[in-house]
Amino acid sequence: MAEYFRVCLSLVGLTLFVWVLRTEGLIKSSSIRLENNEYKGIVVAIHPDEAENTEIIDIIKGVFTNGSSYLYNATKKRAFFEEVTILIPETWSDHPFYTSPGSATLNGADVIIAGYNPRFAPDGENSAAPYTKHLEAGCGKQALYIHMTSYFLQNYRVLQEYYGDYGRVLVHEWGHYRWGLFNEYPDVVTDRYNVEYFYYSDSNRIWEPVSCSNRWRLQYLKNNLNNVYRVCNGNEQEGYEIGCVTQPFPEQPFVSGSIMHSYLNFPQVVNFCDSDADDPSYLHNSEAPTKQNKWCDGKSSWEVMREHPDFKVLRSKPDNNNPPREVDDVTPTFHVVRSRPARVVLVLDTSGSMSTHDRHLKLADAARTYILSVAPLGTSVGIVDFDISGKIVSRLTELTSDQVRTDLSNQVPQDADGGTCIGCGLEEALRILTAADGNADGGKIMLITDGQDGEPDFTEQMKVDCIENNVIIDSIAFSENAEPNLVDLSTSTGGRLFLQTDNRNSTGIRDAFAASTEGTSEHERPVELSSEIKTFATGEREHWKSIYIDETIGRSTTFDFTYFSTGQGSALDVIITSPSGVTFDRTSPSYLENPVFKKITIKINDIAEHGSWEYLLRNQITDQSYDVIATVSSFPSKEGVSPILVSSFLSGSPDDIMKNKPFVAYAEVKQGFFPVIRATVIATIETPGDPVELNLYDTGAGADITKDDGIYSRYFTQFIGLGFYGMKVRVENNGEAIILKPSVRSPYSGVDMYFNPEILLAGNLSEFGNLNITFPGAPLKELEGVPAPNFTRGVSGGAARISNVPEGWSPEADTVAPNKITDLEVVNASVDAKSITVTFTAPGDDLDFGNAHHYVLHWSKSPHELRNNLTSCPRIHQNNVTEGNLSSPAPFGIKEVITFLVPLPEDVETMSFMIGVYAVDDVDNEGVISNIERATFRRYIPPSFEDLETTTEQPALETTTKKESETSSNKSLIVWLSVLIILVIVVVIVITLLVARYHKRKGGKSNSAYFSVPTEKVETEKVSV
Repeated sequence: MAEYFRVCLSLVGLTLFVWVLRTEGLIKSSSIRLENNEYKGIVVAIHPDEAENTEIIDIIKGVFTNGSSYLYNATKKRAFFEEVTILIPETWSDHPFYTSPGSATLNGADVIIAGYNPRFAPDGENSAAPYTKHLEAGCGKQALYIHMTSYFLQNYRVLQEYYGDYGRVLVHEWGHYRWGLFNEYPDVVTDRYNVEYFYYSDSNRIWEPVSCSNRWRLQYLKNNLNNVYRVCNGNEQEGYEIGCVTQPFPEQPFVSGSIMHSYLNFPQVVNFCDSDADDPSYLHNSEAPTKQNKWCDGKSSWEVMREHPDFKVLRSKPDNNNPPREVDDVTPTFHVVRSRPARVVLVLDTSGSMSTHDRHLKLADAARTYILSVAPLGTSVGIVDFDISGKIVSRLTELTSDQVRTDLSNQVPQDADGGTCIGCGLEEALRILTAADGNADGGKIMLITDGQDGEPDFTEQMKVDCIENNVIIDSIAFSENAEPNLVDLSTSTGGRLFLQTDNRNSTGIRDAFAASTEGTSEHERPVELSSEIKTFATGEREHWKSIYIDETIGRSTTFDFTYFSTGQGSALDVIITSPSGVTFDRTSPSYLENPVFKKITIKINDIAEHGSWEYLLRNQITDQSYDVIATVSSFPSKEGVSPILVSSFLSGSPDDIMKNKPFVAYAEVKQGFFPVIRATVIATIETPGDPVELNLYDTGAGADITKDDGIYSRYFTQFIGLGFYGMKVRVENNGEAIILKPSVRSPYSGVDMYFNPEILLAGNLSEFGNLNITFPGAPLKELEGVPAPNFTRGVSGGAARISNVPEGWSPEADTVAPNKITDLEVVNASVDAKSITVTFTAPGDDLDFGNAHHYVLHWSKSPHELRNNLTSCPRIHQNNVTEGNLSSPAPFGIKEVITFLVPLPEDVETMSFMIGVYAVDDVDNEGVISNIERATFRRYIPPSFEDLETTTEQPALETTTKKESETSSNKSLIVWLSVLIILVIVVVIVITLLVARYHKRKGGKSNSAYFSVPTEKVETEKVSV
């Protein structure tokens, strides 16, 4: 079968220079580097909304110090933490020992200390263990960030007993974050819809617990749903009753791994699992249905790590894989730095080419809008313009009032003449940033240009100067003809790339300015509700639009309109109507018009009403056609109320494409750290041709990795050739959106907690104190939330540039295969029918776009065969299918249900089949084999004692269970026989007691030495070793 190379063949060779954006909670280009075994550039950022508590700083230092030693030994002396920067928010008090932040930012942090996320800690803040937020669906991919809460850190004296030393916990999360590893235990949080504690190993012909390695000694427990525990009923031949869970015995003499399996409070857990380990104590179990095996195709942690650039041996650099090195002291060096007020210099292209399509006017308008209503209060803004040379228009000016904003916005130039020297503009901007206090650290340059650079060597030197001074460059490519090196200017300095096209509907430049404020405190960050361009045709008189302002926002709400008519005088009249019918028009004090700049601004004082607002645009000159840019923004309504925010970006790189990892569009919707799920999310991709719209999904299928985490994803394959590609996302609540909130008795998160099974069986749950935790085996409730208010949001997702296409490439050629199916699930295995029923989300024709042509479904007794020798495994054809159609796939996103027959022997008691599926498009491009799933046939499932005790007219066992089955007639017979036997036993007990009482009355001797009272038979548990 074709490898994933064929999936993305049309993309391979497209040299993408892409800046992967990092917004608050989303991905970034990591500053971490591993050199000579030393990790440097690690940033730990404390969120601006966290209450000031300097004790956290010392705790963070302790966590990294302990973690460094543990990491050094776990990587076999190949890596440790050498340099860690702790970023203190500006909202905290200053201290002499806090230094300048340099390039450290919240948006670029590797570890974030912030409020909890109920998707990963649904019991509330005091159940919030660390977790790593993955974004991209793929093994070996760096994650977004590690999330810790201050509650977790401050309560280390109590919680370390259950999670292990916090340094060990950090290394577990580092495995997720840096190397793209996944959990190796039954993960009831992130894999809650498909979690298993046992599986039938057809190779060993026994039931085995899910663990890594297989050397763990585990107690099998049943929670009666009231946190009263007993030993599970069953054995390794027949399996175990439904609802069994596992916990390690306190003594574990045979294990040393795996770190990704958790239970880090066992001191002997010191290794990542490996597939070729000489020591079986950390030998990887590739059969177990873990998330690691699902996403990494059965590979062990070390197999993935050895392919990571940190450790991979390259022919070109054979000594650059950080081989083992003896180091006496692996204690990190810590830098405690504090954020500074934002300092931004606008570097504006005023060269002659900017007059094309009125680019200079759109640039000037966007800059004025940024100064007037987008830049947070307290931001210092400077202005530089450049053509063949650079010129300082205004030095840094702190925005302290509306009047200061107006005065500065009036200085924005809008001329267009001369050549282009980008480096000249950067030189003046750097001079402005340095002049304030001699230190440009953490300053930002917003560079906007449309043409080719006339002095590329000088610009390269200025880029180096910006890097040395820790200055970030955000670049806006104005048109497809903009300087290609803008991408390098942004990526090299830790900045972002945006796109404004000459398409009349493009609002990229305004969206870019709005997105540049991310990373500030939520309360001081503007929220863009709408940004549109209305084109008045000749003779057209009116246009109206409604905007919903929800209760999380409403402060300093601004309606901003700029019209691009020719001639003098006002061309536009605007009327704003509130939900209660109050109007704001030309007669209102808040209605401000600048006829020189052709700009109308209406700012609502105090807090705007919640509900549907409308704006009406009246065209005053009907003898010409012209454009109007309309933007509505607002700030959070009050302190303590988190707004609903959206962050978005495009993901991809040259390396990713060459490794067959496609371009992906992402958006995250959240309120604080609470995910907003089931919203309508639409991405518009601006291309060198016509824009492309994509619906993004949070379903755990296609490009999406975790269902219901508030991150919406979609592959993008509609490339048309060279040029810039930009993205804008709009989000709205169609009546189904939900904000996830903490719920009672939901699963805990992060690394798995350890509960001593002896304490659980003894019923001494009080020993666990007052922790708000869910005990093993407690019922999983559905994720709970509250209906989201009606809301609309818009945000820029940044841009990418394709600079090369392979020889012979054509956008018309269909060389992209369907996406990998990642949510294959076995929902039934029927012994009577000898059939298996599977479900999965339908892939597309080109990844997740369109319809595939047909499915290819294989089975095997071994997962290794399906992964490594697929064509030799038996194939299921349509004549074996009793439900569904392999030849008629549904459109992407639809749930497929396929039932098919398998050759199940008549006399088999237990048997497993491994299942895999992939899709093929109409020109025979083949997708990759799906996640491998196990279907287990069982003629008998050991009953729960509680079921036997309460059985009346209903059989104790259900007819079918997920991934298990039993013959209903046989099962009913067994159950009724069991009931009959119990009745017989009861009769015997009664007779025995009567006989004994009779002998006592007669003064006779008891027969107890020869006649034992029957008791309920319990199969002794066998513990895997």
